[in-house]
Amino acid sequence: MAAESAVTNADQATKGGENVVLWADDLSKTYDGIKSQFEGISLVLSKGERAGLIGANGCGKSTLMKVLAGKEPADAGGVRLRKGIVTAYVEQDPDFPPGSTLNQVLYAGATPVMSALREYESACAAMQTGADDKAALRFERASERMEEVQASGAADAGHAAAKYADQAEVIRVDGLSGGEKKRLALAAALVQQPDLLFLDEPTNHLDLPSIDWLESTLLLPNTAVLLVTHDRYLLERTCTYILELSNAALYRHTGCYSSFLQARAEREEIEAAQANLAKKQARKELEWVRKMPKAREAKNKGRVARYYELVKKANAGPKDKAAIALNQGAAQRLGGVIVEMEGAEVQLDLQGKEPKTLLKDFSYSFNKGERIGIVGGNGVGKTTFLKLLVGEMALAAGDMRIGETVKIGHYQQQGIEMPPDMTVLEFVVESGALAEGLSQRDVDDYELSGQAKPSGGGASKDKDDAFSLLAKFQFERNRAFEKIGGLSGGEKRRLQLLGVLAQRPNLLLLDEPSNDLDLNTLQALETFLLEEFDGVVLTVSHDRAFMDQVAEHLFVFEGDGIVRNFEGTFSEYLQFEKERKEEAAAAQRAVNAQAKGSGAKQEEAKAPVLAKKPEGGGGAEKKKMSYKEKREWDALMPAIAKLEKERADLEKKLAAADADYNDLAAWTARLADVNEEIDEKEMRWLELTEEYPDAT
Repeated sequence: MAAESAVTNADQATKGGENVVLWADDLSKTYDGIKSQFEGISLVLSKGERAGLIGANGCGKSTLMKVLAGKEPADAGGVRLRKGIVTAYVEQDPDFPPGSTLNQVLYAGATPVMSALREYESACAAMQTGADDKAALRFERASERMEEVQASGAADAGHAAAKYADQAEVIRVDGLSGGEKKRLALAAALVQQPDLLFLDEPTNHLDLPSIDWLESTLLLPNTAVLLVTHDRYLLERTCTYILELSNAALYRHTGCYSSFLQARAEREEIEAAQANLAKKQARKELEWVRKMPKAREAKNKGRVARYYELVKKANAGPKDKAAIALNQGAAQRLGGVIVEMEGAEVQLDLQGKEPKTLLKDFSYSFNKGERIGIVGGNGVGKTTFLKLLVGEMALAAGDMRIGETVKIGHYQQQGIEMPPDMTVLEFVVESGALAEGLSQRDVDDYELSGQAKPSGGGASKDKDDAFSLLAKFQFERNRAFEKIGGLSGGEKRRLQLLGVLAQRPNLLLLDEPSNDLDLNTLQALETFLLEEFDGVVLTVSHDRAFMDQVAEHLFVFEGDGIVRNFEGTFSEYLQFEKERKEEAAAAQRAVNAQAKGSGAKQEEAKAPVLAKKPEGGGGAEKKKMSYKEKREWDALMPAIAKLEKERADLEKKLAAADADYNDLAAWTARLADVNEEIDEKEMRWLELTEEYPDAT
């Protein structure tokens, strides 16, 4: 029953017809005239609803959104909008006219609100310069116009989103970063006060404060929102229901993302059972078709057609999720030295201006199995740090040593150039994805049908062949010979990820891997990193759910080259920062109250930072650990145990004495460091135990 109530066809009527702003009726569209992206789907959107549109890469999510927004035609069906509504659309990668200023982009719309805002901004500029004798009158009329169209506050909202309120007339969009352009595009959409808002991957390139702002801004009571996103936190916190595009059909799941996951699992169980039943029935029909005399074929066309319909139903069942599991194979083992950095400094040349410091006096020695997340605002040097490791940036000062056994795999945020005329299969082979599977001769042995010709050097059985490997990334067999130029943006990114992982690196650098990847691929990647990959992983990502899964230690880039270590997950860091700011604010209130000399206010201000005195008067006050100390306490014993295991491994290697001089020297140096770390952590454990006896 849960599945029936949670999963319905997307054409289910939305209550409150007077609030409906969009009707879509029986929409269909094909990718190439043959393959359907969606077929016969209908839906309505109403004010106050926030629908999250999800599905696999290449299934047609962005195309459906463009059809609904009137940017692309459907092959069949129609879309109707309520008369007089304002719509806004934010693309994945916003593009603005060259040379435009922020204000020109912000107020480019043709609505009455935009017209009033342009007039108001012009009047404000005239008032500031004093060049216009009638500036005061213009300003008064512009203000009245703002009130008439209820545009008050829209300009402030736009500037707040773009973060350039005092320079909006002079800053040119050409020099903005990807994150800044995305913020500006969102501001330009929201400043129109739309009745219907379309958002395609709105969190791509945004830093965390901007994502927090977006979450709060989307909770608009009078706006209908349709968004395509991979950000599970955004789906969970903002969406009133989920639309799932799967096998050309659209399913509506009431509730947030977690409710959708449960409902989808129940639906797929039902679909699997129906597909199995169809397979059994199809086998019986096939036996009948084979036995049917040729002379009677014309009289039994209906039963033959029934057989093919059953085959179609049998093949329409849910895809096996195991098919997208990743298998890295045996990577080259890491030696005693991975990457060692001492006093590293990186500066960015700003062409005639003072260089910008992105990394300053940074020292760190990477260890096997580390999962490190790299976080911070836009433009503080996160991507530059990865480029430093692959040799694309040089040190301005300090030293960096990379071990001889290290093999780096770099998944780049901006993507890589892939020849559009190359087939998917050719790319896999040339990437080295089939290290021990297919040779070029084997590739030549494949016909367009995907069937291998008999040959003496066919792909090895245990490697399954190229098609099996591609299937793990949701590329069906008949798509292996498609040209890369015909793939969707998400499919190209998935193919890029396949090429990186299949090279079997032992140091994996992931720069915004969640951008443009569907949720199934992200979850498969998470499983791979946690359960199969035993090398070192450095991940730059704004995706909180993904980072919580794959990173247990953070490099926090704070700007001006400062990098702070944080032991814990991304969510734990955010909670720590929140508590730190609250404590600082409470302490400041206490100082302010003390300066005013107000006794009552002073006690009220101090209350948040003072421990509550025990009732009854007797006994000493029990001290409690701060959040930071509690995190440190919880991490100490596991860290000590991990170090002791490493010490035992090093001592065993040194006792064997069957390595070369360089390895022996590296192991000896590392053993000294490990012993020192163990002593420091044990001493800190004793200090905390003495200060907080109740902790034990």
